[in-house]
Amino acid sequence: MTEDESTIILEVDYVPADMREAMRINSKRHLRTFKWIVIACFFAIFLLFALLLMSLHASSATAPSTSANSDAWSMLLRMGIFFVAMFCVIFVFRLARRGLTKRIINERGPMQRPHLIEMTSQHLICTEPLARHEYDWDAFNRWIETGNLLILYLSANLVIVLPKRCIGTPERIEQCRQFFRAKIDSPRTARHAFEVLPANVLPIPPLPNDPSLPR
Repeated sequence: MTEDESTIILEVDYVPADMREAMRINSKRHLRTFKWIVIACFFAIFLLFALLLMSLHASSATAPSTSANSDAWSMLLRMGIFFVAMFCVIFVFRLARRGLTKRIINERGPMQRPHLIEMTSQHLICTEPLARHEYDWDAFNRWIETGNLLILYLSANLVIVLPKRCIGTPERIEQCRQFFRAKIDSPRTARHAFEVLPANVLPIPPLPNDPSLPR
């Protein structure tokens, strides 16, 4: 990493652990969006399950051989099957995500090529052997820090990953933090919508005095 008073240059070589950590953080971020919905659904199912158990216990105490008792047991069995199916779906989803991460790591993609990242006061320029991308700082929505990475977000699923090991010393990592706070966290006019101006209502122009025009 080299820098002057307004430029930071990083030479980045990605490893599989970088991609796994970035994808794990992104997945957790998406799951947090639906966290309260999932909690509410589980709470509702648990409440229904508890009410069904209470109803089953009450019906067993009064009339063990009634049809209501068999219906309650049938409903209880269905809910048990539902819970097992839900956990199976979650387990398969986690396996599929792990397989997707492994496939991305094994593919010949941009993350397997060395990158030169140059950050100036106006732009972030990302160069690799087959491509070059230049971004204004207004293109970035946010940035986060993990244990080993600094992640710059262009959108929810488009990021630029900066491994801390490629930055160097804690002092240089702190310099990058300050750089991102100044360039990404600070409000900028390009992030705001255009100013709404009052409309100037113009009078309707008079019709031309032409006798051939219909009256």
